[in-house]
Amino acid sequence: MAKVLFLALVGTFVLVCSDDDNPVTEHDGFPHYKNLTQREHVLNNLEHSYNERVVTRFDELLDDNFTFFFSPGDVGGDIPQQWGRLQELRVTARLFDPALDQPPYPTCRSIRVDIKFEEGVDWVTVIPEDYPGELWYTTTLEYEFTFEMDPEMTYIAAPGSQAQFTVRNAGTGDAPQWRLVEWRDLAANSVALQSAASTDRTTWGGVKALYK
Repeated sequence: MAKVLFLALVGTFVLVCSDDDNPVTEHDGFPHYKNLTQREHVLNNLEHSYNERVVTRFDELLDDNFTFFFSPGDVGGDIPQQWGRLQELRVTARLFDPALDQPPYPTCRSIRVDIKFEEGVDWVTVIPEDYPGELWYTTTLEYEFTFEMDPEMTYIAAPGSQAQFTVRNAGTGDAPQWRLVEWRDLAANSVALQSAASTDRTTWGGVKALYK
């Protein structure tokens, strides 16, 4: 597990890249995926890969040393504190499969995810303890989601739910390629999770745990 130490920002780091330098691709008429040459592209592609249920797009944005951290309130029983890239892809493939017929996993009929990054992202520079020669960047953002499952159950995010996303440059300074290296589910602040007959307010990690 890579622990990170926060740096005091003395100067301003600027990544200059025009829209013309960032070609995008289109998947069956869906909104564009970005080419991962900017940090925000990771957030963009994460959101789109969920909404479009494209495992290959999700796979390409994960760093080789990716780790997902569950919200502390979710940890316990059969839910671990964290898991790595391989387990993340296994879980996501099951979640994304609309024809999944593999008890005890539910079949997800619909996914709608919104990561609140469009109005700007404040990145904090960090030095990872296990990789002291690198600079990583982290941001905390609110998210909303709706997952509709069979049998009839809908999971929604509690208001104010947040996650911390940390990215690293897996390319070079001249040809950056940003990847998601850590994803920490922070859930909601001071909001109790509530349940109804066919709707649960839960965390993102709670949804993932259904497919572990």
